[in-house]
Amino acid sequence: MSVLKSNIPMLEQKSNLMIRNLASNVDRFESFDIYNFIARCTLDMFCAGSSGTDMHFQEGSSCSYLHHLEEILELAMVRIMNPLLHPDWVYRWTSMYRMEEKALKEFHQPAKNIQLLMRKSSPTLIDDYMSSMKRIGHVDIEIKIKPVNRNSGAEKEIPMFGGKSHGGTEAKTIAFNEYLRPAKDILFLPRNSPSSIADGFKSSMKRNGHVEGIEQDLSGYIYAGHDTSALTISNTLLLLAMHPDVQERAVAEIREYYGAFDEDIQYETLQQLEYLEMVLKECLRLFPVAPIIGRQTTQEIALGKNILPVGVDVLINISSIHRNPAYWGEDADQFRPERFATNLCSICVFAL
Repeated sequence: MSVLKSNIPMLEQKSNLMIRNLASNVDRFESFDIYNFIARCTLDMFCAGSSGTDMHFQEGSSCSYLHHLEEILELAMVRIMNPLLHPDWVYRWTSMYRMEEKALKEFHQPAKNIQLLMRKSSPTLIDDYMSSMKRIGHVDIEIKIKPVNRNSGAEKEIPMFGGKSHGGTEAKTIAFNEYLRPAKDILFLPRNSPSSIADGFKSSMKRNGHVEGIEQDLSGYIYAGHDTSALTISNTLLLLAMHPDVQERAVAEIREYYGAFDEDIQYETLQQLEYLEMVLKECLRLFPVAPIIGRQTTQEIALGKNILPVGVDVLINISSIHRNPAYWGEDADQFRPERFATNLCSICVFAL
């Protein structure tokens, strides 16, 4: 919670900038893709919150990073669907490969910028990072600027990499490894999985200290850190637009605690927005960030009357669980935030 509290002023500033950008488009009375605005905002938030780096993603009418990210994902899907392009030695001779290489350079640029700032703030940070990977030899790596005592009951705080907040005053935030810790469950699949980001860490170690591996790791954090939030916010706004009654109730609750929308956001006040929290939970139930996740068994697991041996690839269909009438009732496919009301939560399953 200390990380969230320390970053609320920055999050509010970035949100206000997004609202101004959206307002200028709403006045045109033309349809537009809201995801682009939200993704640029969450990119700004993630980079500023994790490293104190202001990337200015929300300035201008377009974002080169998001454009090239979309291009990379489209190229990856085309390659997946065409078995002839699976072998690397074939793919490297295609124009798609050259397009991908060009797009990847832009995709890694934010990570390069953060890395440069990290080196300026702590010249030994990158070397310490690589030493940790070589010493530990697995993905549970911690990037440390100075030790964080988790057993003392009080978290030690350090200045952001940038040293100054966006308002020009001295700012404090939790160590970089503490900030990224919640993302590990999303990013780090089993090391034996070919799609695992752990492979990126292994490659980094093999490069014996080259910065390219670190750039790839940071790029993974940036992508996962902004995209998950952007998708959830976009889906929530879509559901609110489809259900005006829910939207009106959510707005009424916000007005109750924030009479004027220009009031500063306070962490304690956010905890009082119970209905808005129900809306977000219901959105995550219907549209989970990871609808399907893959894992590989590291030991035998009893699953009913069956036994899953070691080394089996398992796909977990979270989306199906979230819409199963056996858990959620006959209205499992309907958007009904009230199902997460406090008096009902004791008998329902929370969204994964």
